[in-house]
This record gives sequence, C-alpha cells and structure tokens, in this order.
Amino acid sequence: VFSNTSAVEGDSEGVIILRFGQPHSSSPSDVWKSGIRFAMPYPLEERVPLARETPLKTEFFKYAPIGQLSIGESMANRPVNADQDGYVLTRDNKILHITATLNYTILEPSKYVFEFADAQAVLKVALESAITHVASENKLDDIYGHTGDFSIKVRDRLSILANEYGLGVRIKSVNVSNADVELPFQVRKARGQLE
Repeated sequence: VFSNTSAVEGDSEGVIILRFGQPHSSSPSDVWKSGIRFAMPYPLEERVPLARETPLKTEFFKYAPIGQLSIGESMANRPVNADQDGYVLTRDNKILHITATLNYTILEPSKYVFEFADAQAVLKVALESAITHVASENKLDDIYGHTGDFSIKVRDRLSILANEYGLGVRIKSVNVSNADVELPFQVRKARGQLE
C-alpha cells in the first residue's frame, strides 16, 4: 500500500504523479508542495521525482584531459588539437578555453519533464551556444580577467534562449571565474604562466 509513497521537501525537490501514464498532479503548486505524497502502487500511478535546482557544468570548451596526451608529449608545448580540445573564438580571433556552471530553477515542471526527451541536455547545449555567441562578440581582453561581465552577458543570452525553447526554467546565474578561463598553451608559455 505504501510502496509508492514518499516525503517531499518542496524547497529543493518535487514530484509529479502520473496516473495510467498521464500527469495527475503536475501544476507547480502540486509538484513543489512539501509533505508526504501518496500514490497508488505502480502501474496504476507512478512518481516522477525532480530537483528544483540542479547546477549544470559545461567543459565543452576545455582542454582534453591530460590522459589523452601522447607518450613523450609535454603539457607545456602541446598545441591545441581541434579533435580533442574545446575552445571558443573571440571577436579578435583569439582562442580561449572556458568552463562554466549554470544555476537554474524549474518554474514549469510539466514542460521541463514532458515536452523534452532530456531538458537538461537541451539546456546544456543552449548554455554552450550562449557562451560561443557572447565570446564571438567580445575581444580577448574583454573576457580574460573580466569574467563577471562575461558571465552576466552569457546569463542574459541563455535566458532568451530558454524562453524561446519553452524550457520552463528561470536562469539564476552563469558562473565563470577567472580560474575558469584559460589561454592556449602557447600563449600561456609566452606569458610565462606555465610552470
């Protein structure tokens, strides 16, 4: 009788109840309501749990892991390899490697869960698109060492994309710190930034 019952902490998690495969309780107030959720045993009803906020990190524009170096190859002089390494191009045609973390809140659970095969994957692609777009509109010196402004521009661009796609989320922040932005090996070596 209680096999499909669970407790929900509405500030951090929610649950959608499906009855015979159709959403029975999918309004935001029902999904995020704190308390015990009773559901009939499966297959009559099914619970779809989801986290209200989930940080999403992209390393799409980052160097390949060190383990992918060839034997005898040095980290200090390895060239950028487009087959392995991710990077963005700036407006002045400079290469940067960037890692970003996205924080978002689900506002419309049924859109997020049922209208996309994997809404988080769509959101990750949109984040990477926003980073590429914003980087292409800014010069290297506008991004490198000035990541606060860059993060805000990426967040604003991503908010537009999320609304256009109808993901049912609110973009809270995109975090790119100075440590998350790297120059290519050759440039770092020339600047004396490599050990």
